[in-house]
Amino acid sequence: MIATALTATMATAGFAATEAEMAEINSYVPNADVSMMSDEQVAQAMQIINSGEGRGDKVSQLNALLMTPEMSGPAVLSEAEMVRLQEAAPNVDLTAVTQAQASQALQVLSSGDGSDRNEQVVAILMGESMETSGMAMPTEAEMVQLERYISTAEVQSLTQTELAQAMQILTSGDSEGDKQAKLNGLVN
Repeated sequence: MIATALTATMATAGFAATEAEMAEINSYVPNADVSMMSDEQVAQAMQIINSGEGRGDKVSQLNALLMTPEMSGPAVLSEAEMVRLQEAAPNVDLTAVTQAQASQALQVLSSGDGSDRNEQVVAILMGESMETSGMAMPTEAEMVQLERYISTAEVQSLTQTELAQAMQILTSGDSEGDKQAKLNGLVN
């Protein structure tokens, strides 16, 4: 009887994701609240991350995994957020935008001063994923790493494939000069 109760308690008790798992999940989906994920979601997320798929596919799958009813419902925006989105996308009906779309669009607006930010925001708010529009959505950490070598505008103009190539260049054993040359060749 005690063993059955203990087993039932252990089966329902959640085990938080490790710090390493949290960091890895957030490297693909920076705004994810990993602490609220179930053990099953963490395990699924780690399977996605460790799969052989491309970064864009992993981000899409992780976003789908993390999509909660409140994230797929209508956006609840502050007045300041509403103004920022309206300035970037004046012809988009913000009452039809989901919380997930609004969050992603606001992240793009906060990511720097790229000339095509408004186009990216419109694409997101109109229901096009960043992969559909061809543009990559680098994480904050990737932005910081890449901006050591190329401009913010150049980072924001990378496609998913180019972002993956750029990250491979950064993690190579090449010298700083070689990395700089390869990254400049990638964006020019």
